Amino acid sequence: GSSDAAGRGAHMALKLEATLGRPQTFHYGQKPWHGVGTALNRPATAAKAIEAAGLDWKVKTESLYLKGEVHVGGYQAIVREVRDTKHVFGITSGRYVPIQNRDSFTFFDPIVQAGKAAYHAAGAVGFGEQVWLLVKLPGELKVLGKDRVEKYLLLVNSHTGKQALRMLFTPVRVACENTLITALDGTTASEGMFVRHHVGDITSKEAEAKRLLEIAAKYYDQLLPIFNAMARRPVTQTEATAYITRLIPTPSGRGPSTRTENIRRALNVLFHTGAGNSEPGIKGTLWALYNAVTEFVTHKRTTRPTLTTEGGPEVDEVSARLTSAWFGSGARLS
Repeated sequence: GSSDAAGRGAHMALKLEATLGRPQTFHYGQKPWHGVGTALNRPATAAKAIEAAGLDWKVKTESLYLKGEVHVGGYQAIVREVRDTKHVFGITSGRYVPIQNRDSFTFFDPIVQAGKAAYHAAGAVGFGEQVWLLVKLPGELKVLGKDRVEKYLLLVNSHTGKQALRMLFTPVRVACENTLITALDGTTASEGMFVRHHVGDITSKEAEAKRLLEIAAKYYDQLLPIFNAMARRPVTQTEATAYITRLIPTPSGRGPSTRTENIRRALNVLFHTGAGNSEPGIKGTLWALYNAVTEFVTHKRTTRPTLTTEGGPEVDEVSARLTSAWFGSGARLS
């Protein structure tokens, strides 16, 4: 029944949407991640972005039955149909109404159409449990006046019934294309800001988009002095080793595993020789140590992403690292 399918879906590894034979992503302009995304002319609206990315499929709710016979009242399954297969994203209350992908991010269109942001990339996690739209803000941060960090926002809609529409902050360091997982004001990196989406008329939606843009502007204004302070803080090898050991602790109840030691060693190497970290003024600082972690999460970390498709199991570490960096253990590690 639907509950069995939900269980299988919950154990499915995270990967960019691949059920239609290609990663369901697009990007505009320079690729911020290796090999993820396909070129697209600048979309004017979120709906056009979703359509161009092949994400304009539908989600619906269906009644639940115990072994196909006894109706389970008060609950329903959130379902996506792909060809002849149904994928159950989650179980929710009978009051839940899914937000379709085409409609999820339209509230942000006035900001984009005013030239204050641009839709940059889009994609989905797993079979579409989460759909995301990446927004690039104009301008950039320059750490110590030279190390460039581009400003991005990530809009995320979940079809699991467990999370509301939200906005995450995902700055990208240009030197190494690291996704800098950061959080301010008490939010977690993977939680972000919740969006008041279905708030009524277009005026209310425009007000919500303006509110989020103001939050983003404040966030990035706060971020630059923090990054500058990190770049001015020297870190000794002893301090770096102690930090890395705390970040990657010894497994409970036994000595360090080979995997633990390998991760610690990789982080130490990236601290000294990671992309951009050997530059004068950056080398040997807290900023270099932080970017060693983000480069590891974004580019080096071993993942085990598998997704069963019509052509058999697929493995795509690049997609899995990106997903982990935004939504999973990579975000927690950073």
